[in-house]
Amino acid sequence: MTVIKLYSEQELVQGCLDQDERAQEKLFRMYYGYGLVVAMRYCTNEETAKEVLSDSFLKVFQKLHTYKINTNFKAWFGKIVANTAIDKERSTGGYIYKDLAHAETQLSTENQAVSSLHNVDVLRMLRLLPERYRLVINLHEFEGYSHQEIGSMLGIGESSSRALLSRGRKILKDILNKTMKRDERIRRKGSY
Repeated sequence: MTVIKLYSEQELVQGCLDQDERAQEKLFRMYYGYGLVVAMRYCTNEETAKEVLSDSFLKVFQKLHTYKINTNFKAWFGKIVANTAIDKERSTGGYIYKDLAHAETQLSTENQAVSSLHNVDVLRMLRLLPERYRLVINLHEFEGYSHQEIGSMLGIGESSSRALLSRGRKILKDILNKTMKRDERIRRKGSY
């Protein structure tokens, strides 16, 4: 009979600090799914999200000594993933530097893709947003950053952060409404 020992989060963190490879693997397995979801909110494709997640785990293991043991590890980890995704986009000339006119053009093209969706979820809808809007919504709504913090992180004014959030929410609402109308038309056609 094999006995499986369950480790608390604190025990895993301490094991990682002690360079225990089994603890590192368990921590990796425990938070991989959550980390991927966070990364997918910021990245335009799964491959990039997995790269971001890999880089994030490296940062976690390198900076684990800065983690305060009695705080929420999941939140700390999520912020590392979000910041890594932002850094990756910044380093590749991503959305941080795109102008809003280009984003509006991109949105009209991406909205055409909405009509072909069958199962809409928040993650897919977020991916349809122009990147600047998606970034601000993620940072504000999911990560809990203030507009002042977002402005500082992205090098934009607090009012710009508020405007991007407001426009992004409106675009999300429009995407949802279009999708619901399309789904209703499909249901009606199927019921005849």
